Amino acid sequence: MSLGVLIEAAIGLVAIYLALSIVVTAANDWVASITKIRASTLRRGVTRMLSESGRESLYASPLVRALGDDDPTWIPTDLFAGETLRQWLRAADLADAGLDDVRARLAELGDGDVPEPLRPLVALAGRGFETLDELEGRVGTWFDSVMQEASASYRRRMQVYGFGVGMVLCFLLNADTVRFVEAVVTDDGARAALAAWTEAYAGSGAVPTSIPTGLLGAIPLGWTQAAWNALMAGGTWTFLTKFFGLVATSLAVSLGAPFWFQILNSLGNLRGSGKSSRDPAA
Repeated sequence: MSLGVLIEAAIGLVAIYLALSIVVTAANDWVASITKIRASTLRRGVTRMLSESGRESLYASPLVRALGDDDPTWIPTDLFAGETLRQWLRAADLADAGLDDVRARLAELGDGDVPEPLRPLVALAGRGFETLDELEGRVGTWFDSVMQEASASYRRRMQVYGFGVGMVLCFLLNADTVRFVEAVVTDDGARAALAAWTEAYAGSGAVPTSIPTGLLGAIPLGWTQAAWNALMAGGTWTFLTKFFGLVATSLAVSLGAPFWFQILNSLGNLRGSGKSSRDPAA
């Protein structure tokens, strides 16, 4: 088998993973919407920052409620910082106080027993500040740092969900990597269909978000009675091979469509450089 065919087979396999990743991503987004994972992640992060009562006060703000959901999935940094600072100042009886009075009161609190709801404010003001805008900026920076960690936690959770959703879909669709490898190596038609789909997006930088119906026919998916009977009669090795193929596909699609799109572009560049080296006029 030539190097060119091997590269095209690799492109075909990656294209299959990309197509299935799009399906899994759509299913994952549906699961996330139903379970409200994004909203719960934001809620936990804000609660860690402000306590439960502070989060409730923030969420009760008309500006936060105007985001369109009683349990928002996202709060702009400037909105969080402004509303939180105003909430703290009201709690400290400083809602209408001038800058000097705010400084004096926070210094007083810092020297004594700080009420729990105001501890973040006193900590953020501890280095001194020239304006309330500067203090509000510190609140925003704090929020961004906490949200970065929350976003990382959300991505990890979604990857776990993606693997679970991928496992279910792969078993239902019989999306077996072993079958995929056989198809892209031996089936010229499958390789051509997959290549035609991927070339439409090659170099565009846009990860595809849908799959043409005709492409599904080029991907060996689905259970047949013959395949099921062969699995049941095949013994331990056949079962383990099938299990490995399904799990391998599940792990692959959990990496997400952007990952496989990047790999696909790299393989496309490799194939292009191979053609150029064989034919300088190509």
